[in-house]
Amino acid sequence: TCINDGFPALNYRVCKAYCPGGTAWPRSKGTFWLLNNKETTLGDRGLMRYEPLFTRCDPPEACLPHNNCEKSYTSAGCGRCVWGYWQDTKTNRCNPCGSEQVFGLVVMCALVVTLSVG
Repeated sequence: TCINDGFPALNYRVCKAYCPGGTAWPRSKGTFWLLNNKETTLGDRGLMRYEPLFTRCDPPEACLPHNNCEKSYTSAGCGRCVWGYWQDTKTNRCNPCGSEQVFGLVVMCALVVTLSVG
């Protein structure tokens, strides 16, 4: 489960997973997310064969090994920000909310409560 990466002049391979051995499923390396294990064809002696399906995380630094996310990311593929962070649409990076966003949230909640009780 390795791919060619980089410029043609720097042709090198990046492996998406490592195999712990035995009957354990492959585990994702950092910057990759293991989506699932796709059933392919019948192998030898009528046993099913499976192929792991990986995706590269965007941004790559969001994913840690073994399908874990950095502290500010969540969801499959670490594609969403946890509460208290906002996602930059150009880079997909999660940035911490500043005091202005927190203050705005408090004001909006107070306004909603006031209008609903009103």
